[in-house]
Amino acid sequence: MGSNQAIPNILVVDDDPSLRGLMAMTLKQQKYNVTQAEHGLQATELMDENDVDLVVLDLMMPIMDGRQFLHWLRNERKSNVPVFVVTAYGPPSDENDELFQNGVSGVFAKPVNVGEFVDKVKETLAS
Repeated sequence: MGSNQAIPNILVVDDDPSLRGLMAMTLKQQKYNVTQAEHGLQATELMDENDVDLVVLDLMMPIMDGRQFLHWLRNERKSNVPVFVVTAYGPPSDENDELFQNGVSGVFAKPVNVGEFVDKVKETLAS
């Protein structure tokens, strides 16, 4: 490659193993390092162990959901890492504001348009 830039680390947080696996595989194909968590609490532990450059976050999860994780990330962890929310419910207009106030870089409805998703990831990590 010639560039000594580190490979970005992406944390995929989703309780659906098949979707999580698909997202992880898609990102690995783009040569990113990917760590997976099945709920927000596991994600908080992984954030303590790894440098993370981007979080892909499902909203509806057991134990600690996406909103709780996002609140932890911004308010307790004081992290400004970019977060993409992936949700089966689509971006609800009233709640959308809350997500963006917490610094969400994008909201993707499931099933995720992989091409669009990858483009947005690249664009976000390049900036």
